[in-house]
Amino acid sequence: MSENRMTFEDFVDTVKNNIRDYLPEKFHEAEISISPFQKLNGSYLGMQVRREGQVAVPTVNLERAFSSYSSGPAGINGMDAILHKIADQVQGELGLETAWLQDYGQVKKSLFIRVNDAQENAESLRNLPHREMDGLAVSYHIAMEGPHGIEASVPVTYSMMKMYGVDENQLHADAVASGQVLNPPLFLSMAEMMSRMTGIDAEELAPAVPGPDLMVLTNEQALYGAGSLFYPQMMDQIADRMGSNYFVLPSSIHETLILVDNGDVDREALESMVQEINGMAVAPEDRLSDHVYHYDAEEHIFEKAETYENRMEQKEIVAEKAAMEAASKAALLDASKAEAGQEKSARETPAAEKSKEASDHNRAGDKEGKEQGHKDTRKEARQEKNLTSSSRDQRKTPPKKERKSVLARLNEKKEQLKAQPKKETPHRAKTNEIG
Repeated sequence: MSENRMTFEDFVDTVKNNIRDYLPEKFHEAEISISPFQKLNGSYLGMQVRREGQVAVPTVNLERAFSSYSSGPAGINGMDAILHKIADQVQGELGLETAWLQDYGQVKKSLFIRVNDAQENAESLRNLPHREMDGLAVSYHIAMEGPHGIEASVPVTYSMMKMYGVDENQLHADAVASGQVLNPPLFLSMAEMMSRMTGIDAEELAPAVPGPDLMVLTNEQALYGAGSLFYPQMMDQIADRMGSNYFVLPSSIHETLILVDNGDVDREALESMVQEINGMAVAPEDRLSDHVYHYDAEEHIFEKAETYENRMEQKEIVAEKAAMEAASKAALLDASKAEAGQEKSARETPAAEKSKEASDHNRAGDKEGKEQGHKDTRKEARQEKNLTSSSRDQRKTPPKKERKSVLARLNEKKEQLKAQPKKETPHRAKTNEIG
């Protein structure tokens, strides 16, 4: 082999043509394939060496191997070291046995869930059973355990799921149940998280890190810990602990940050911060999302914070519209009642006026009748009085005789006196009458 540095194309050909010489005899008849491989959070040109009947086959990242070759010792020794390393990967990543991967009874105990950005990993997800939640995808993986815990993993493909004879619902349930036992979730403060990473007591770190408004969700190994968010009841348990709705900051595929939604948080500022950190401090293969998420504890809805804002705005618009419609209906009803009252008043006024006129007329008639009655009564009374008086006069006063002249009456008196005999006149005493 030439001591000069090879191009990537020459490097790939060299690996393919010489790798069998670095493998045990059982690999001499193995099929070697080189093709682009799409993995979660990345793609690369990979090589597989598949023996007959082998289910899970390690994939060697040739781009990473070439990078190691380019930065390592030049010449034959450098390439030799690279081929030995590749051979170790082909025989089973980290020397792990893979035959058991054909038995779902054993596989289901090693399943766990992993969450990634759905759009960024659309190509890989075409071959993987998964569930999407507003831009995040939960896929299912098999943990390859070693002396130090989970040291590698195998994604469950549609073909593997078919081989296992399970559907996606069963796969999801088994992965969630197994993952919680295999790598239990952790929900702790930033100070506690920093303490685990640095070994410094959390109480000493507390003054220098954010308070209870900001928490960390991961798992015991801090490996694919962002998936812990999607365990049953986990989101509601966090809401109970935080005492409110909250934001989810996708720190990486290994952990998320939980921030209390106190009503004063600027969503756009949060997203800018997340995007800046992703670009500067998070390896591409570990990035989860550039979007901030939100959990509505009342509605039990997990969604992008932007989606939540839009939903709340729409809710306010609907509420305002309903209030305006209710006010409009009330105004129309009041106007209708007022109009009906005016019409009723208009209909009743003539009748009322007629009734009043009739009543006034009746009262006037009654008054007139009463006055006339009084007049008639008084007239009748006078007539009756006159009649009574006349009758009384008729009883007391004899019928008038024919009046005669004084001279005639005197003459008659004289003649009467002459005709009477003479007799003595009695003496009358002149005294006052005492009575």
